[in-house]
Amino acid sequence: MEESDVCNIYYFGPEEPCLKKKYNAEIHWMPLIRVLPINESVKKVLSVIGECDSVVFTSPRGVRVIKELSLEQRLLTSLRNAINKRVIAVIGESTSKALEKEFGIKPHYIPDEWNSYGLGNLLCRIQPKCALLLRAKQSSNILERKLRKCNVLHRKISIYDNIPVTGIIIPKIPVGSPIILSSSMIADAFTKKYGCPDENPVVVLGRITQDVIRKICSGITVYMPKQSLLENAVELAVNICWNNRRNVSKKL
Repeated sequence: MEESDVCNIYYFGPEEPCLKKKYNAEIHWMPLIRVLPINESVKKVLSVIGECDSVVFTSPRGVRVIKELSLEQRLLTSLRNAINKRVIAVIGESTSKALEKEFGIKPHYIPDEWNSYGLGNLLCRIQPKCALLLRAKQSSNILERKLRKCNVLHRKISIYDNIPVTGIIIPKIPVGSPIILSSSMIADAFTKKYGCPDENPVVVLGRITQDVIRKICSGITVYMPKQSLLENAVELAVNICWNNRRNVSKKL
């Protein structure tokens, strides 16, 4: 297969994607940030979870991080039992699957809109006594703002941090190759390193990421899959790639 037969997709996210090869695409992982677990977070969760009747996970990454930390600290059983006694809400199908895989627990609620807006609307509707938010340290404050507005008591515990990657040479992205940005923080880090992607189609995961990149780079075209799953973003990016190639061929 020649290089021209394959679409090159440049994925910016904190973890290397685990995808089965489909769509004749080569996925290039571009690490701008890495995940740093916060060791004391498990004990903090266990110390305050009794005050809350709801537990909230916003990403599969958060589920995996707290599972690994609890295993290392021999607190997995205590953590699983405590979580299992609460009403659980998560963002998206991927987070739901991660919770079931890592803890053997199914969430009670998944909002229709897989982002902080949708989750905030859901929690405002069900009105838990207290929602315990297990999130990244540098997460968006949109969810907290919505919960304050509808008077839902909540506590946030940071279970991991996203920190810039250093010492890695990231290659230049070829003009026209689709870019996938996985989060608002990634979008911000991308523009600081590369500037605005005026010559590449941009696919984003989630409305918040879309809002951030459009605010920084007004006028660029941004695509967003209906569901905030990496598989959907890759499929969309590949379709864009092939459509662009067909359009170029017609002009020749």
